[in-house]
Amino acid sequence: MQGEEDNDIDGRRETVQDLTRQCGENDNETLKERSALAVSLHRAGLLEEAVHQQQAVLQARSRLLGDDHPDTLLSRRLLIHVLLDAGQLERASAEQLALADGRIRSLGAEHPETLGGRANLGRTLYRLGRLQEAEQELHTVLDACERALDPGHPITQVTRDHLLAVRRELGTA
Repeated sequence: MQGEEDNDIDGRRETVQDLTRQCGENDNETLKERSALAVSLHRAGLLEEAVHQQQAVLQARSRLLGDDHPDTLLSRRLLIHVLLDAGQLERASAEQLALADGRIRSLGAEHPETLGGRANLGRTLYRLGRLQEAEQELHTVLDACERALDPGHPITQVTRDHLLAVRRELGTA
């Protein structure tokens, strides 16, 4: 399996170089392939390089398309996954907040993607030991989930579970 991942990474690196030469570093196809390279690097455990690649794609898309464009929001979400796996929780929480803000502007405050991202932010705040902030975020998200989603919706259930865990930690459950 490792040999296949190495070949995939090497092939993607070559494709990125070719597209950069032919189309430019800011071309949409180049950015897509660079993001795919970052995903391959992430899967292979090459987290530092994956963070670097996803950060560069995010910066380019933000500059070219704006912070609220769906491709920019996707790049931010992919960067968050790498940051979490790399143990960069503070950076991940900052990106999660930016993602939530972008989704609120583009999709609305009670859209399932917005609520799911905010629940993830609450979970990251919990992992950082920022329990009061986590409790507040998760409480707010749960209220919105109960208004906008079915009580049995997975996002509602996960948010409720995360909030209960935080409140247990705080001794208020």
